Amino acid sequence: NVDKMGDSEYLLAFQNIVMPIASEFKPQLILISAGFDAAAGDPLSGYQVTPAMYGHMTSQLATLAEGRVVVALEGGYNLSSISDCATQCARALLGDPLPALLVDQDRDIKDSALQTVRDVIREQRQFWQCLAGQDKVLPLEVDGGEVGEVGDGVELAGLEDQLDQLSLGTSRSVVRSQLVKQMEATGQAKKDSEATVNIAPAATERDHQEHASEDSKETNIAGLTEVPSEDTNSTVDNEIATNLNL
Repeated sequence: NVDKMGDSEYLLAFQNIVMPIASEFKPQLILISAGFDAAAGDPLSGYQVTPAMYGHMTSQLATLAEGRVVVALEGGYNLSSISDCATQCARALLGDPLPALLVDQDRDIKDSALQTVRDVIREQRQFWQCLAGQDKVLPLEVDGGEVGEVGDGVELAGLEDQLDQLSLGTSRSVVRSQLVKQMEATGQAKKDSEATVNIAPAATERDHQEHASEDSKETNIAGLTEVPSEDTNSTVDNEIATNLNL
């Protein structure tokens, strides 16, 4: 590429090629040849990669290989740029906070960078499953109507399902957060269901114990308040009459 690249182009390639392949490969050790020729301020390349971008790339690589990362200084021709970039790489390795990565939203990513990323994905996708379908783009037509010409009353049902089948280069961190939320919701629902099942038998057992206790109380009370029979009363009366006659 002859165009002068910056953070946007490097982020595009890093997120869509470098990190997916590295994650699938599962390396045991990462060796970084830390050349800062592309750093902003370098007199030869003219590239505009910021120290923050170098720090964030190092930070993401440090998530691989259980953090076993070696950064070796390789090049660069501006001592000030080298110092700033190396400092951010060291902060990333130490786990210190990094400056915010400010990508210029008003500047379009250079066409040559987009084409290079597509070409690399097209050549490498036969070897890496993570790249399958990564070079797909939005169709010019959806349900027979050109994009941008959807008028009032046009049925849009199923549009989201069609878009879900396309790879739009969605950030993996966003996809991961959505999956994590779904897993957490499923896990919570499972816990609630298990808690309901466990509570129900306990409540049933408690009800049986309460009913048994009430039946026992009624039996005891009945035994204490038993009314004497008529035969018993007659016997007592006869004994009293005999004593009076004597």
